[in-house]
Amino acid sequence: MRKAHNGCELVGQTYYRLTVVSRAENSKRGQRRWLCKCECGNDVTVLGTQLRNGHTKSCGCLSRDRVTKHGLCKSSEYIIWQQMKERCYNVKKESHKRYGARGITVCDRWRESFENFLADMGPRPAGMSLDRIDNNGNYEPGNCRWADNETQYRNRRQTVWIEFNGEKLCQKDWAKRYNIDEATLAQRIARGWPLEKAFTEPKKNSGGGRHKSVMLTYNGVTKCRQHWADEFGIDECTLKNRLDKGWSLEKALTTRPLTKGGGRRKEAKV
Repeated sequence: MRKAHNGCELVGQTYYRLTVVSRAENSKRGQRRWLCKCECGNDVTVLGTQLRNGHTKSCGCLSRDRVTKHGLCKSSEYIIWQQMKERCYNVKKESHKRYGARGITVCDRWRESFENFLADMGPRPAGMSLDRIDNNGNYEPGNCRWADNETQYRNRRQTVWIEFNGEKLCQKDWAKRYNIDEATLAQRIARGWPLEKAFTEPKKNSGGGRHKSVMLTYNGVTKCRQHWADEFGIDECTLKNRLDKGWSLEKALTTRPLTKGGGRRKEAKV
């Protein structure tokens, strides 16, 4: 059981499986931290606020015990549950900037218990993944569902919606309706084509003498390679060579080119 504390001196107090042993060095933000001994024998350093509000209850053995209990640690539902928490709370994950950094959290009922998550969501249907109905909302019952890729695509923040002749569809659906490549449609709209022309203009074949632009999608935005090169202040040939070498698009766009002296040119502000 969690014992009472005076708000400052926590040594000797017990919080779930953790007993406070001594003060530890403050965090980089100046928050008070405490060295604790877990019931399993491990030592762990914890923020005082996380002890008091119950967010940290053990050295991690509590979650491991739960995994052992339900026996589903290798299931797709358990992996999705872990990934959901990492997106919201692990700042080292690339996806954190699109979730946790935006204030997206996991409700306490799900964050502390995989069993609760599974009971509320049910088994994952084949071909579906976890989707938030409101993209600005949290991971919690009532705002989550199992959805297929098409449904998730239409529910993304980056999805481009186009209204034409009184009907509103996402860019991908308009491309399907008019039997045109989505990247080609995106390029035409970016060039300022009227929508009707962008939808209906026949695409020139390879014998038409027109150079086909290479379309790239970065952070949910699709542009031709030349436009991305211009935006990030690098030469298109440099960008092409980097991608041909297997560089990720983010690295290819953001790495500053070498100067003749071996240094780096100042990166363009975007």
